[in-house]
Amino acid sequence: MTEEEIYEELEITYGKPPRTTSEKNMIWLKGVLEAHIIEGEFNEDVPKPSLDALAMTLIAITTYDIPMEELAAKKPTIKRTLLWFIVECHNHYDEIDEIMHQLMHKSYRGLKLFMITRMLKIFKWLSMQEIPTKLMEVVLHPEHYDDISDGLHQLISPNKIESAVLYIICAIEDGLLPMDVSRSLMIKEFELTPNKSAYHRYFSKYFTYAADLNAQEKKWLETQKEKRKITLRANIGYTRKDDGSIKFLGHTLTVRNALLYLIAKLRRFLNLKRLMKES
Repeated sequence: MTEEEIYEELEITYGKPPRTTSEKNMIWLKGVLEAHIIEGEFNEDVPKPSLDALAMTLIAITTYDIPMEELAAKKPTIKRTLLWFIVECHNHYDEIDEIMHQLMHKSYRGLKLFMITRMLKIFKWLSMQEIPTKLMEVVLHPEHYDDISDGLHQLISPNKIESAVLYIICAIEDGLLPMDVSRSLMIKEFELTPNKSAYHRYFSKYFTYAADLNAQEKKWLETQKEKRKITLRANIGYTRKDDGSIKFLGHTLTVRNALLYLIAKLRRFLNLKRLMKES
């Protein structure tokens, strides 16, 4: 049995597994983000939390396996603090940096320094002070950005440009990357600039105009793609179902996954807003 067949048999027998806390967090964070976008502008009318409120929020989300929505519903202080973080990450990172460093100089039982520094790094990402590559904005499963990015970077070599193009095409066909993913973005992301002309040539031949290949070329291409898809799926850790959907295997979604998802959504919104202004 394949891994996918094992998971399918378990679902048939026991039903779909219940949503994890982090999956629920992603749904809630997405709703919060959308609720604060009013007529194309980000609503920033949220009061700054106290240090005690900040400590309570960080301890709650890192200690209790309770969805953020439930934490926020039962404790308005936590809700206001989470909202403030989401809003301030838009363009006021300096305020987050200031209050987090103030928190480092206070002592709260259960709140460790590494918890503060880890959350600070995530907020840097959210505010774009420390920017993950633009690949985050285009991957179709941003909550698994780390796995997808690491897997592609391990397999794509600038010295093997034809193979690099085939891996990118496989990622598109498997639903990791969009059909219209920017060629220039892929060239920059995987450091393929020295072979840029070859990249465009192979991508056009094997993807854009693949239908024009002769029968022998098509057979070769399908064989090459099939081998690379097997490698890609094993390296990243996912299977592709008959309906085209992807199932990531052996991955437990965490608060980090939820925030990666939020980072991607926020960055896409800000880029769209910038493009609308430029037009």
